[in-house]
Amino acid sequence: MVDVPWNQATSAEGRDFALWLGTTFKVPNAARMVSTVTAGTINPITKKPYLDDRYKPRTIRHSNAVIRSFYTFWIEAGGGPLVNPVPLARSEHRRPHAHHNPLDPYRGEGRLRYNPRVPRRRPRQMSDER
Repeated sequence: MVDVPWNQATSAEGRDFALWLGTTFKVPNAARMVSTVTAGTINPITKKPYLDDRYKPRTIRHSNAVIRSFYTFWIEAGGGPLVNPVPLARSEHRRPHAHHNPLDPYRGEGRLRYNPRVPRRRPRQMSDER
């Protein structure tokens, strides 16, 4: 990967890590035998997708949240970098929902930057005969 010490990482390394997770393949624990044909396809009975060899958006979002909380801990403890390499999408100094119109729904505040969008899943359903 990148030869940057953990306490000298910047937002560029955080961005590169999130983008790298989206483009790389998982490291296999063992060679696939049966599931090679079904990888990435949809089960005709349950309508649930089979796992493929890429990291899903939820996994990337989780890793971003874990890394952000790790750096937040070390910044508060005084042993890490001065700036968190996984920045928030909006400024932390703004008040959440400032100037909110009561007729509009609330937006998510404080989302992490470089998080991929999670696709909406169809409701899982199975016929009564199955």
